[in-house]
Amino acid sequence: MKLLFLFVALFMAHLAVFVTADLDLVLLHTNDMHSRFDETDIYCNECRKNDAVNGRCYGGFARVAQVVKDEKKKAEEKNLTSLFIVAGDTFQGTPYFTFFKWQAVVDFIKQLQPDVMNLGNHEFDDGIDSLVSYLNGIQDIPTVVSNLNMTLEPDLDKFITRSFVFEKNNTKVGIVGYLTTDTPVNNGSFTIFIKLIYLGKPPSIEKPYGTYPLYVTTVKNKTVPILQIYANTKYIGKVDIHFNSNGDLVSINGSPILLNNEIKQDPSMLTVIDKWKPSVTKITNVTVGRTTVELLNNCHLMECNIGNLIADSFVYYNVLKKKNYDEYWTDAPIGIVLSGSIRNTINENDHEGYITLGQLINVSPFANKLVKVTISGASLLEAFEHSVFDYLLHNGGINFLQVSGVLVEFDLSQKPGHRVSSLYLRCGDCSVPKFDPVILTANYTLVTSDYLANGGNNFNAFKKIVKKNEILSVVDYNATAMYMESISPITIGIENRIIIKTSN
Repeated sequence: MKLLFLFVALFMAHLAVFVTADLDLVLLHTNDMHSRFDETDIYCNECRKNDAVNGRCYGGFARVAQVVKDEKKKAEEKNLTSLFIVAGDTFQGTPYFTFFKWQAVVDFIKQLQPDVMNLGNHEFDDGIDSLVSYLNGIQDIPTVVSNLNMTLEPDLDKFITRSFVFEKNNTKVGIVGYLTTDTPVNNGSFTIFIKLIYLGKPPSIEKPYGTYPLYVTTVKNKTVPILQIYANTKYIGKVDIHFNSNGDLVSINGSPILLNNEIKQDPSMLTVIDKWKPSVTKITNVTVGRTTVELLNNCHLMECNIGNLIADSFVYYNVLKKKNYDEYWTDAPIGIVLSGSIRNTINENDHEGYITLGQLINVSPFANKLVKVTISGASLLEAFEHSVFDYLLHNGGINFLQVSGVLVEFDLSQKPGHRVSSLYLRCGDCSVPKFDPVILTANYTLVTSDYLANGGNNFNAFKKIVKKNEILSVVDYNATAMYMESISPITIGIENRIIIKTSN
């Protein structure tokens, strides 16, 4: 028997297949569904009623379920083996998870019934107890992770297997799951970057990263196909694979399927959506602002106007709580947002610019608390160096920061760790706010998320505090909602807060 690696999905979830005889396999796969249980708009944000009426909605679990049923039925009629694999990150992303956590996910995954699934890094966001409760609710679905040390978590160990073997047409098919080594096992958010892999002309607005499958060469000089679709249930992947009896990959053909309005929705899954949706919309179907501009999420690449808006809201909330107006204008003139915590674009051209709380939560789903942090100028410089340490031109970086009260220039021609060429910070203890060069020995107070304040994404600079952090009594999306309401109509644009140079 030979082992053939066929990697499905992305950084946190790889799957391997081994065979003992000739096998024709129809493989259906999805990843990073991020609680898009209901259908979405083209940007993977909330689908409004008029979007649905006009056929402008995509994805959702009901379309995923319908495609899986249809494709499995086609495979059975041809006497072919089929597998449906979910490669992780079903947690986080929409108000369904923000408010109802693992309980909602259990209902939807049980109805979806993948043949096997892996865990993603976001399944750990609410801690081990939450994950154990989730896995306990879906015990009949095999969950494979081979590189997770569960010695200290015996409850978790009961529900996870290192591998799983299917018997299909007298042929054994083995599945092995892997979890990214960067997965946090405490509260907070960790970002990753989602890249669509598609061959030919993109069927929607996503930009392809490469071919489908994408072939890479391992350190052992073996060619390995990687299968990955975009995210948020907008696509499902399908490939027809033929292995010979030696376990060699003979052929692999297929493409992602765009789950647009032409794809029917599974009635049984719609019943589950109808169970949960009223509880969600009761909270989220309120208008929090109005925009005249597109609030664009390209925040891992450059300064983005939606990042400016969110960072400004952090500073604004702290000023809003100001009690003494006889002194300086604020004690925290700087706001900092991790780009990975910004998950969506808001484009409301078809809705007269009105923004709902539900859409805003899709942008900022992690419900991180805001914290006032005081660190030295040297630590702040260290944080900005870390933000572009792994930054690549045209690809961006997972640690890129969006800012308020900061003017920063990066020179990517310099070595990592020496890329900040200019850093100006807004004064707080002044009657008229202005920007001054950073003083490494001075102390600066900023407002950011508790995730960053606790050193998330290895931002250890934010833990080098010079006085105790002050936790503010608000989560990020509520602070942004207050700010949106106060400044609407929103007109924010790009203001050269961040400048990226590639040479001197």
